This record gives sequence, structure tokens and C-alpha cells, in this order.
Amino acid sequence: MPSDASRSLARLDRAREVAELYLRGLTQPAIAKRLGIGLATVNRDLKKIHADWQATACEARGAWVGKELARLALVEREAWKAWRKSQQDHEIISVKKTEGGIERTVRREGQAGDSVFLRRVLDVINKRCELLGLNAPTRQEHTGPNGGPIPLAAVQLTDEQLEIIAEAGSPGASLAEEGETTVITVCPIREPPVPGELAP
Repeated sequence: MPSDASRSLARLDRAREVAELYLRGLTQPAIAKRLGIGLATVNRDLKKIHADWQATACEARGAWVGKELARLALVEREAWKAWRKSQQDHEIISVKKTEGGIERTVRREGQAGDSVFLRRVLDVINKRCELLGLNAPTRQEHTGPNGGPIPLAAVQLTDEQLEIIAEAGSPGASLAEEGETTVITVCPIREPPVPGELAP
């Protein structure tokens, strides 16, 4: 009788195969047939696999966000340090030859600070807010060529064309009467999932 450890390893191997076949585009019934297991087992494995993928994605995103926040904090510290340094008095040293030798004078000038470093701090703050999703949503508009309206083409079909589409039984075709003109809308429709199959 196989031990708990060997059964656990067998389950992990099976789940890995299920995940690989699923990623290759096989349906759940096809995976079950290929591996010689029940459809319920495939469904159960895929639910666990999807949960694992989601957890991994969340952890990876969390680690990435943490790293970028630490990098921004470093840039901010350096910008503040440079700002404080830019406020320190500036020394101007003059050296002049005289009859008695070399005359050296030191003159100090007060500094107001270089605003470029404050702009860098503001850039970091804005980037941090963007990364954390703290900014207000921005409005986006889609336009056509040169900022004009999006061109829409109306297609008028003959009765014969409508009959051909109707006979084909397109599940995405819908007919509507508008005055004397018949308007048809054809949309691509996804195949319905097999009962018990997870939606992609």
C-alpha cells in the first residue's frame, strides 16, 4: 500500500500534468481522457491550481511593489540630502599674486537651495502615489483620426444575404426592424463551457 508521502507526490505530479495540459488549451474532458482520470478530479485540481496561481501573482506583485517603494525611498533620501547640501554656504576662494607672495581670500555666500532637488522629491511622491493607486482616476477619451469622432460604418444587407445568415444560424446574429430597413448585428460568441468546466 503506498505511503501518504508517495500519494502526495503522485497528486502533485498529476496536478502539474493537468496544469500543463490546461495551459496548452485542452478542455477539462480532454485532460481527463488524456490522463485517464475523472472529470471531477480535473475540476478539483484546476480550482486548486487557479488559487495557487492567484496567490503567487499576489505575492510576486507585493514583492515587486515593496522593492520599488524601497527604491523610491532611497531616491527621496538622496534628494533631501542634496537639498540640504545645496543650502549650505558657498565658499569662493580667490588667489592673487602680490609683491609679498600669494594672497588667498575666502568669501562665503549664503545659498537658498537648489529647487531641482525639491522637484525630485515631488516626483518620488507622485510615483509612490501612482504605484499605490492613491491618485484620483484620470478620464480617458477615445477618438478617431486627428481627434475627431470614431468613424462607424453602417452595412446594409439584402434580403438574400439576411437569409443566408439566418440559415447559418449564427448565435451572435440579432435582427431588428427599423422602418423599412432590416438591421443585422453579428457578434462573435464564445463556445459555451462544457458542464463542470471552469470558465477561462
